[in-house]
Amino acid sequence: MKEEGKINVWDNLPPALTKEQDLELLKEYHTYGDKAVRDKLFEGNLRFVAYFVTKYCEKYLHFQSNVYPAKEDLLQEGAYALVKAIENYNIEYPFSFATYLGRVIHRTIHRFVAHSDKSVRAKISLNQFVAYDDEKEIQE
Repeated sequence: MKEEGKINVWDNLPPALTKEQDLELLKEYHTYGDKAVRDKLFEGNLRFVAYFVTKYCEKYLHFQSNVYPAKEDLLQEGAYALVKAIENYNIEYPFSFATYLGRVIHRTIHRFVAHSDKSVRAKISLNQFVAYDDEKEIQE
């Protein structure tokens, strides 16, 4: 049931590709390097990226939503990871493209969140001496 005034993002995404379609398009892309095929792969896997980012946010970021980046930023990183996965996937891998894509998305988003953390971490121990200069005295 849709709430009034809310837009369902899932309705706006193209339908997902099957495993066989993924494999066929990947073979064609890596053989001929056709950009139209890459775009089909990209559009066909955007739904997976959106789903993965949603689940990542629910699992890892639900407790500190004000510290971590917005979901739109994570979707953008997920789209970047999708392009990387399309470029780097080898058809001879023993696992499916979806498995590979999930790992690439997870690694990319996790790295992005770690590097965009807004909290300040002090790396000084309480037992550590603070360095000071003996030669210079404070002059009043």
